[in-house]
Amino acid sequence: MDDASSRPADRVVRSEFAGDPDMAELLTLFLDELGPRVASMESAWREGDADQLHRIAHQIKGSAGGYGYPGISAAAFRIESGLAHAGGRSLDAIKAELNNLVDLCQAAIRGRS
Repeated sequence: MDDASSRPADRVVRSEFAGDPDMAELLTLFLDELGPRVASMESAWREGDADQLHRIAHQIKGSAGGYGYPGISAAAFRIESGLAHAGGRSLDAIKAELNNLVDLCQAAIRGRS
């Protein structure tokens, strides 16, 4: 399980496709968009916009999985699921999942080849 609190700040996350030259351009495009998506998620959280946060988490879940980042995809799924079933999840738990996802995304951005 990905636990952001146990990771050093300089940890990197790389795509399962990092060595595939056919994927290089697509991975670059994904990572270029990841930073703004993270910023949008954090903004949605601050503004209390659960619909927007859910939408972005859903997008990241699908794209991260497709681009070889299963840990990011799983973390986004946990946010998406937590928001869909918020009655059973505390806001603190969702915020912890968001922090984990942000950390993973930042580690992926740092890990670009």
